[in-house]
Amino acid sequence: MLTLLLIGMLKLTFNILQPARAELEEITVPDDYPTIQEAINAAISGDTIYVKAGIYKESIVINKSISLIGESRETTIIDGNGNGWVVNIECSYVIFRNFTVRNGTVGIWISETSQDRIEDNVVRNCNKGILIVTSLWFQDNHLLRNNIISDNKYGIVVEGCRNVTILQNDIINNTERGIELTADPRQAIEFRGSHNNLICSNDIVGNEVGIYLLGENNKFYHNNFLNNSENVQVYYVSYYENDWDNGYPSGGNYWDNYAHIDIYSGPYQNVTGSDGIGDEPYTLDANNRDNYPLMGIFYDFEVEWDDDKFHIEVVSNVTISNPEILIMLDHLPPYLPVGQLFIRFFAEDTINATKFCRVTIPRVILNGTYTVLIDFEEVPVREILNSNSTHAYLYFVYQHSKQEHEIIIVPEFPSSMILSSLLLILLTMLILILKKARISKKS
Repeated sequence: MLTLLLIGMLKLTFNILQPARAELEEITVPDDYPTIQEAINAAISGDTIYVKAGIYKESIVINKSISLIGESRETTIIDGNGNGWVVNIECSYVIFRNFTVRNGTVGIWISETSQDRIEDNVVRNCNKGILIVTSLWFQDNHLLRNNIISDNKYGIVVEGCRNVTILQNDIINNTERGIELTADPRQAIEFRGSHNNLICSNDIVGNEVGIYLLGENNKFYHNNFLNNSENVQVYYVSYYENDWDNGYPSGGNYWDNYAHIDIYSGPYQNVTGSDGIGDEPYTLDANNRDNYPLMGIFYDFEVEWDDDKFHIEVVSNVTISNPEILIMLDHLPPYLPVGQLFIRFFAEDTINATKFCRVTIPRVILNGTYTVLIDFEEVPVREILNSNSTHAYLYFVYQHSKQEHEIIIVPEFPSSMILSSLLLILLTMLILILKKARISKKS
């Protein structure tokens, strides 16, 4: 009992001597600390650590709920020098962003935590790029978004996890598997596979196997499967089922080996007219099939207008780039009067071929009527069946006659947006008039 009392007194003395810090801090590496690990050691949960560009040859352990932000993922590099893990996340609610992680047995290892966010990183030259290991006591709920996972043996490995979101990543040229959803090796296969995860809007390109799957109730849609030796391997368990599409008209995935045509539309693909979705399902096995395979590459663009962000989705057999919401300041009759808002993007591909675009636009932008212009020439367009109250699905075909075409969609915008746009124009004109008045007064 005396020993316990002495230990308690020592702990109390130690705590009294420690400097208390209640306010959160922003720490900069190497200004405040020369290494990332020293900065982590000095931080408390809730702090933000900024890391300036440079090559940091260290392996780090993140054991506090902090934000670790690199200056740029191209120039802020954590190099594990080929030894073990490079980044080991042992705490929930960690944000890890804007780094290149390279040269380790495991690039980023997340073990028995929840609610971690891994965003805007490059992970390469590792045996396993990102490894997530679950526990019975955690609900996982991790987010992997907008990362480039390339040139590893295994890109992303998820062992026995649920509620992990893998979103908008480029998973490229991994020599074994791009994504592996599998069981926790500490549990029996029948007891735990990876389940209830979302894999959406990823480019899965040039891997030996695009996705290896052992699990159930996972959802895959709007992914692009290109140039993999095998797109998907499903470990056969008779009662494991997964969803490979998001219903109609949202659709499923783009498969580069899909061999059917698109001449029908509708939820049952029995209505005359193409819709950018294949007329036959893409079947993996009896329990896994994409009911609405896409006929072109899926693009998801985030565009900004008037301090709001909107997502415009395109499915096309051409390369789509540079989508914008713009306002016409000069009169171009008959479609673009002054003050008219419009959506513009560019399409690039083989010359002299028939191409299609399916464009999904939030109805807060597109309000009922629309015109599509290819290099200011109108082309026929129709709204796909089952467009809903929040999104319009537009489909059009055109002749691609030169390397790049400008595509404009002119909607009837809500009156409130038109009014705010006109007010912006009037304000700009007023500022110019006042500037001219000041110049004249000075002269």
